[in-house]
Amino acid sequence: VHENVFFVSDTLLPNVTQTHIIPTEITCGPSSHSVRSLCCQTIHDFILYRCHASHYDWFCHFDDDQYVHVNNLREYLSTFDHHLPYYIGRNSWNNTFKRKKDPYQRHFWFATFGAGVCLSKRILDLLEPYTRTVSQFINGCIREYYPDDIYLGFLNE
Repeated sequence: VHENVFFVSDTLLPNVTQTHIIPTEITCGPSSHSVRSLCCQTIHDFILYRCHASHYDWFCHFDDDQYVHVNNLREYLSTFDHHLPYYIGRNSWNNTFKRKKDPYQRHFWFATFGAGVCLSKRILDLLEPYTRTVSQFINGCIREYYPDDIYLGFLNE
């Protein structure tokens, strides 16, 4: 496993050292596509990033069924200034997502985690108040009733 690759998983993975994985089964329970489960897995990404933040200018989330050419990704991200708030990913839909709750009804874009998402150090700093603890992030997802990627888009607006 590449030294810059870390895993958040509900199962232990063979050939991955304990310093490169955060097991989530105890905290999040068995994997499912419920709002709680997805948000629980994702908040561990942010916790992992903060453990290593001094070493990295970018944090990227990819699902386990994605192939990533790390050198190309590194080269692409080097064209952006990590001191600026970048949230890079593919829109999930052709239109914005509409928040229907008062008092802040609005439209916003979100990047689907299924296609991969990269966040600059600056935007991670801006998100830090919402990603400090597992319960804080999960409660935000549940309050809005958004899965992890939509909630992240909501926070970035």
